[in-house]
Amino acid sequence: MNVTQLNAISPIDGRYRGKIAQLANYFSEEALIKYRVLVEIEYFIALCEIPLPQLGSFDLALLPKLRKVYKDRDSIFGGINLDTTFTFTPKDFLYKSALAQEMPSNELSEFIKISKKRGVKNLNAYLVEFHKRTSLPIASYILTIIAVALAFKKKRGGIGVNLGIGVTIMFIYVFFLKVAEVLGAVAGANSLLYVWIPNIIFGLLALYLFLNAKK
Repeated sequence: MNVTQLNAISPIDGRYRGKIAQLANYFSEEALIKYRVLVEIEYFIALCEIPLPQLGSFDLALLPKLRKVYKDRDSIFGGINLDTTFTFTPKDFLYKSALAQEMPSNELSEFIKISKKRGVKNLNAYLVEFHKRTSLPIASYILTIIAVALAFKKKRGGIGVNLGIGVTIMFIYVFFLKVAEVLGAVAGANSLLYVWIPNIIFGLLALYLFLNAKK
C-alpha cells in the first residue's frame, strides 16, 4: 500500500511503517471514512427492516446492492498469540460504591485489599464506609455525653431549651459528618482523618461541657 495523506497513521509511518502497516486498515483517515460509510449504510438498512414508517416506500430488494457500496469489510486475521491471565471473577464487576454499605466489614476490608493489589487508584468511597463503622458507634457515646452535660445545666425556659440545643447539636453533627464523607471520598484525601474530624470536634465539645456541667 502506498502511503498517502489518507491512509497514513502518523509520522511513525516512516521507518516503522513495516511494523504498523496492518494498523492503517483501522486507524488511518481512509479507514475512518470507510467504516463511517459502513456504519451509516448498516444503520439505514436496520431502519428499513424495522420498518421505519418514513422509509416504507424504499425497495428492500435494493438492500443487497446497497451493501456493495463498501468493499473489503472487516476480517479477522491471525498473528502472534499472547495469553494473559486476569485475576478477576464475575462477582468483582458487581461491586459499586452503593453496595459497600451492604458488605460485612470483613468482606469490605478484603475487597479493599484486593483492589489495592489490582492497582485501583481511588478506593476512598469504600474506605469512608469502612471507617464510618468505627466512628459512628463512638459518635453515639459522644452525643450521649453532650446530652447528659446539657441536662445538668439549668436554663431559663426549662428543659425545652436544653432539648432544643441538644437537637441542634445533633443536626450540626450529621451535617459535619455528611460533608466529611464527601470530602473523604475525593481521590487523594485522607479518608480516615475526614471521617473522624466530626468526632474529634464534638468530642472536645463533649469534654468541655462535661467538665463544666456542675459549675
